[in-house]
Amino acid sequence: MSGLHFFWSRRKLHRLTRSDSAKLPRGFEERTKGRVVVCRVPQLKILAHDSVSGFLTHYGWGSVIEGLQLGRSLITLPFTAEQGLNARVLGKENVGIEIPRDDSDGSFTRHSVADPVRLIMVEEERKSSKGESKRDECGMW
Repeated sequence: MSGLHFFWSRRKLHRLTRSDSAKLPRGFEERTKGRVVVCRVPQLKILAHDSVSGFLTHYGWGSVIEGLQLGRSLITLPFTAEQGLNARVLGKENVGIEIPRDDSDGSFTRHSVADPVRLIMVEEERKSSKGESKRDECGMW
């Protein structure tokens, strides 16, 4: 929905096979053709690449540290354990943007994911093209 290029790193795959593609959302490959790479690559290796500016993450502490260490803008979608607490605490410090959810049941929509992703990525691209730094010396944006 965002229309942006992205990597989707999956933990248990070396490459997509016919049985693996069945695990992707219905129509995913057609909708994202030419804009997505689905692979098994260590997260840190992807985040360290200069072409990566935003990081959609569940906000587990390890991912938070890796994203901040590498100066990536964090787009958060917490699911379990400490992830929600991390998102709220760091959100108060303006570190990342949390994907909005329905307060009654915790659900989210494709638009509630795509809109913040587009906002962060387009803004980061605009800043990069003007030579502005993505983050200040404290890692805030």
